[in-house]
Amino acid sequence: MSIEKQKEIVMKKSSKWIVQNLDKFDPNNKYYTDQKFKLKVFVELVFVMNPIIRRNRMNDKRLFKIIDFIKETTYKTDFQSLIRRDLSGLAGAAIIEEFKMLTEQNNQTDLKPIIESQFINLFNKSPFRILDLKYSLNRIDVFPKLPSSKELYKQTTLAKEQPIHTLTNMELYSMTHVLFYLTDMGHTSIKEILDNEEIEEIKRKIVVSLYLSVKKGNIDILGELLICLSFLSNCFDEASDLKEMYEISWEKIVNSQHRKGFIPPFKNTNLVSSNQDEFELNYHSTTVALGASLL
Repeated sequence: MSIEKQKEIVMKKSSKWIVQNLDKFDPNNKYYTDQKFKLKVFVELVFVMNPIIRRNRMNDKRLFKIIDFIKETTYKTDFQSLIRRDLSGLAGAAIIEEFKMLTEQNNQTDLKPIIESQFINLFNKSPFRILDLKYSLNRIDVFPKLPSSKELYKQTTLAKEQPIHTLTNMELYSMTHVLFYLTDMGHTSIKEILDNEEIEEIKRKIVVSLYLSVKKGNIDILGELLICLSFLSNCFDEASDLKEMYEISWEKIVNSQHRKGFIPPFKNTNLVSSNQDEFELNYHSTTVALGASLL
């Protein structure tokens, strides 16, 4: 089966499962009590959909259903009041505001007053989280006085000399997201920011991470890495050994997909009987796989 066909299968099945579970992506839902978790789930869906909209990859009716759901949710939810109660959600608010800009909504929120009043608190974070917030704010034309993306990159896991096999799941996750930000989700060549030596080291880390993720059955990180490959496509030789690893990676994801459409974070994740548990366990890896299939 061709890679394009595999991507199509993943896209159709994962988008169907997401549409069937949109009520659980709603930050106003009654399934979960943790407001921080509910907001996180919604923001992560928006985060995946934004680059799909930017790249004009809206090629399926289920994707439009997801977009309509996000629009409706942004109109009925006061995200600004949620953020004022918990400033850690500011990057998420910026992601939602980017969605409003991309879909030309007229209910945009000005986040500048929050930033100006809470600047010290907002940016007392790790370099990765500062880069995360900086990128999200820049996307909505807000440019706080912060170190450059390259300066922040040099302090992240991606730039450090640490063996890949020793990294935690969160460190691998941060590594992929730093690449998302440096490439502006594939709209900027990383060659404009980093030198050849730095790029070669990143390529090595991506290849090793792919290999280890396939070997361990870490489907969640595998999806993140496949998105990175899309954004770094101009850095790899098509005739390289990466081609075979790319094919194996997609085969791994397709074979992991459940008949319901969700994709478990790990190949050997035990299925659970409760629909709520099923959602909480699989929503992130399924959403990431959807993004990987379209970007």
